[in-house]
Amino acid sequence: MPKVRNIIIFVAIAAVFVAIYIFFLKPEPADDATLVSAPNSTAVNAETAPVSGAGSQNGASLAAGDFLTLLLNVKNIKLEDAIFSDPAFQGLTDSSITLEPDGNEGRPNPFAPLGQDITPAPVPVPIPEPEGEEPPVPDLEENPGEEENSDTIVPPPDTPTANHFNDPLTITSVTPLSGPVGTVVTVNGFGFSQNGNKVSFKSSPIQNLNSSDGTSLVFTIPSSVTPLGLTKPQAVGQGIYSFFVSNNKGKSTSTWQFTVTP
Repeated sequence: MPKVRNIIIFVAIAAVFVAIYIFFLKPEPADDATLVSAPNSTAVNAETAPVSGAGSQNGASLAAGDFLTLLLNVKNIKLEDAIFSDPAFQGLTDSSITLEPDGNEGRPNPFAPLGQDITPAPVPVPIPEPEGEEPPVPDLEENPGEEENSDTIVPPPDTPTANHFNDPLTITSVTPLSGPVGTVVTVNGFGFSQNGNKVSFKSSPIQNLNSSDGTSLVFTIPSSVTPLGLTKPQAVGQGIYSFFVSNNKGKSTSTWQFTVTP
């Protein structure tokens, strides 16, 4: 509505100027057939003034100059409010149009027809799921008394632990450290061979001791031993005896003691 109001005001002002010019400022025709324009305009002889072509352009220039002079001389213009209650004014309608759809800023292509220059938003393409039955879910519950089926999951066998056959030969503990003849002693450590280990007990080797993983071996306290350099066996009585382990890599770095009890 502000645009329409401004247009009406401008048209009304122009109409007032034209009316003032026609009724008050337009010069009377001269008796000597000379055309007289508004002040500061040039007098033109009617007999010599051309009718068309360049002459019509001169006449238009005179009228434009008179109208410009009129605009410059007008100081105050008062527009009556009654014009807004006129039915002709109230019957005016807004003919403005929207050049772009709502929700869009600017036109990607200003030379394209209206409504055909909007880039549509990309639409995601749904990916079809492959046809076919879903794979069966294995039944993890145990059902004793029922036959096994193809869905039963069998756990893999235990993974064997790493061995320590190649570690340096070392004794870390001995269990027990005392007992009578015939006591089974467990020696723990590292670097024991899978077979061919020896325990030197009272300077007499107890041979052919095996180890499953290189970390332990077992031997029994003998009732008699034959020390090196002797040919007859000697009984193992009560007392404290030192021993160590040896194999193809040498002997253990530590020596342990076992107490034989009655």
